[in-house]
Order: sequence, then C-alpha cells, then structure tokens
Amino acid sequence: MTFYERFLNDINKLQRRYPYFEMIEVDTSILRQTNALQVDEQTKCAILAIDTSMRMQDMVNDSNKDRLVLSTDLLSALFYRYLATPYHEQHFQLLTACVAEQNELKQVYAETKDQHLLNKINNIFVTPFQA
Repeated sequence: MTFYERFLNDINKLQRRYPYFEMIEVDTSILRQTNALQVDEQTKCAILAIDTSMRMQDMVNDSNKDRLVLSTDLLSALFYRYLATPYHEQHFQLLTACVAEQNELKQVYAETKDQHLLNKINNIFVTPFQA
C-alpha cells in the first residue's frame, strides 16, 4: 500500500466514523511533490493531512463552520498521529513550525495581497524536505 492509499484509507475511516466529516481533494501539486520526497511514509501522510487541513480552514464560513471545523480538527489529529508513530521529533518540529509560519504568512497576505507570498504559503509543508 502506498502512502497515499494509506492516507485515503484513513480518510475513509474518518468519514465512516464521523458523519459530519468532510474532505476536500488533496492538492495534486502537493501530492506530486510529497511523493518525490525522501522521507518516510508517515511524514508524507502527515504532510497531506496538515496541508489539507490548513487549506480547509480557509474555506470555513458561517454556513459550513460546524462541518469544516470538525473536519480540520480531525485532519490535524491525524497529522499528529502520523508523526507520533513512530515519533520523528525533527519532522514534528519542522512541520509544526510550518503551521505557525503559514498562519503568519496568511495574515500578512490578507493585509497586503502580496502575490509573492502565495508560493511560499502553498508549498510550506514540502519545502523543508526538498533537497
């Protein structure tokens, strides 16, 4: 089973367990980049989980907040589970720092609309692992 098949299997389990869980498509560019990384499959799954969760957070509004906030929380929990078994402290520290940095960059982008920030925002979880 590939890391992506494992990730999709875990998503299917969440959908069966939590009726309100919604999932958006995994970003194909991130999937392609993640597939090429020289890291373990747990870290690859973690990257997909947190990238998808963070993109879904941007979609939350009054009409969908009950479903999407739950979904982003479940994806975040899945992210932490992937990094905990086995525990990769360096990957954990890198990716959690990326979460904080992406939140800061999104805030700056919201205020400035600086298009140069978009590439960094969109690729922040794969960049630290690229050679």
